Amino acid sequence: YRDKGLPDFKIDTVYPRATLNNMYIVTITIENDGEPCAPVVVGVLSEKGERREKGFLAGHGKIIIRVAYPGTPAKAWVKDGSVPETDIKNNTFDIKNVAPLPSQ
Repeated sequence: YRDKGLPDFKIDTVYPRATLNNMYIVTITIENDGEPCAPVVVGVLSEKGERREKGFLAGHGKIIIRVAYPGTPAKAWVKDGSVPETDIKNNTFDIKNVAPLPSQ
């Protein structure tokens, strides 16, 4: 048996940046502290809705995923429940001090 255990995804950094076309590009850095590689889903949400993007993360690796978001982001998350994981306590990140987009 060559079981390498389970992945352990965690959000390392989140950087929201406003664009010229009244959107945000949210750059999310995800780490896998576990041994196996696995597909990963990240999302950005607020009271207006949610956007998701997918990637593939190697064991003990990092990946940067960018999510285009049309509103002011409030929270970022990793893992949608499709891949079992060892620790789910570090899978969300509250995005604070983001200036709202100007109204048109």
